[in-house]
Amino acid sequence: MSFFTNRGFEPFSSNFSSSQGFSSNPFCQPFSFDSGSSPPQCLFSRPRALLSAILFQFGFSVEPKFGRVKLSNHGLNLGFARPRNDAAPDISICSLPEPASYPVNTAAVDLIKSFEKFRSEPYLDNGTEGYPTIGWGYKCRKPDCTELLSKSYTLPLSDAQGEKLFREKLQVAVDDVRAVVGKGVDLNENQFGALVSLAYNTGRGNLEKSKLISRLNKGEDQNTVFVEETMDWVHSGGKRVRGLENRREAERQLFVTMPSGAETVAAEQPQEDSEDSECVVC
Repeated sequence: MSFFTNRGFEPFSSNFSSSQGFSSNPFCQPFSFDSGSSPPQCLFSRPRALLSAILFQFGFSVEPKFGRVKLSNHGLNLGFARPRNDAAPDISICSLPEPASYPVNTAAVDLIKSFEKFRSEPYLDNGTEGYPTIGWGYKCRKPDCTELLSKSYTLPLSDAQGEKLFREKLQVAVDDVRAVVGKGVDLNENQFGALVSLAYNTGRGNLEKSKLISRLNKGEDQNTVFVEETMDWVHSGGKRVRGLENRREAERQLFVTMPSGAETVAAEQPQEDSEDSECVVC
């Protein structure tokens, strides 16, 4: 998708190509930090690319600074493009996954994926009330999962589409946890990740009305509460399910394990993607 198209805009350099995963426009160049090599990143998310084009018309230039936009107004375009005849820049957006803001550590992501498994085509799973599942445990809202087609997915899902759909559902689980856990409850990254795994599997409704959340919000010992209250979260269709027993045990182990250099994750209200969002690592 292109907001502006004008061939009167000339990039300074062309040492990158679409074969590297980027479109050939100056707003989607890879860059690295001076301290060493790092994965290339998009310079701008969609809102920033549009903003940069508008600012360009008022004599401002833009440059990346550790993933942020730095503005200057001294008549120079700092490293992105050299305009010809005051032409508007071509800011075609590079084709990358949508940005995600979830603060979920690798241990939690690995746990979720180890129990969900990836399926490229819809299949019926226990406890999904006749609706199929696809990808990494995504429950479809239509019997044939056709709602995904309106989101530019194709069936069967590619690996990249499966990852994008996983990130979307994971973000929902993150928002659900932040919505139901009180603002005064501080969790380390493993505790937060275990709750996200639980929300990913059970949904917000079950989590919100549970004794688990009620007791956490009352300030009871977090490890004790999680271990005690997840013992019975192992049923589907009125029957105990071995796979759920194993998953709850893995979540308990993650929750009670103190991460190295532990940081707390304050419970906050879920936030909408802002115009300040960075592109994810390409």
